[in-house]
Amino acid sequence: MLSLPYPEPGNPDAAVHARARALLDRFEVCVFEIDGCPVVGIWSDYDSPAVRAAIRAVGWGHLPLRYRDSPDFPDQSKGSSLPGEPVPLEILRNMENAMDGEPWKVLQQKLLEWDRRRAQAKAAPPPELEPEPEIDWRSVQRGFAIYAHWRRWIPARADEHRARHADDELAWLLELASQGKPMKTTLDRLEYELERARAILAN
Repeated sequence: MLSLPYPEPGNPDAAVHARARALLDRFEVCVFEIDGCPVVGIWSDYDSPAVRAAIRAVGWGHLPLRYRDSPDFPDQSKGSSLPGEPVPLEILRNMENAMDGEPWKVLQQKLLEWDRRRAQAKAAPPPELEPEPEIDWRSVQRGFAIYAHWRRWIPARADEHRARHADDELAWLLELASQGKPMKTTLDRLEYELERARAILAN
């Protein structure tokens, strides 16, 4: 892992830089040297627009990005203290193919498809096939985003809630999308206040 300099304290961009570095440190985003070239290493399940913006803010935007949980990344850099489960390799490869776009959207969609396939494999076939109802996938994605956000803060409670609705996860996600907005607003405020506190401590 490479150690890159911070801007001088008097630099007007120092506060922005400090907030960005605090965010990157929180999600274990670092610059590594691989085959003699510096690359930005990030965990695939923590890739997001906010992390990409922070990477640009600290001046790493010109460096190539690599997922630290990829089999192609050096093994000595794979240790992590972040919560969560590894992204399935099939999904990780799809994210790598979309690295220059919005791979976090690929992750959300593929995880939904992944969970749906597992649920269908466990379910017994119905006596009569009926037309499948139309599904608002945007609401499903929003519900999954709320669950993922909840899991960042209180993983045990989020996983317990998900397990209680494992028999109909699609309905659970749709309900979470409509009823979980107040919770997500609270979590967003907590994230904002936490980042402010980190920026103050960093300065």
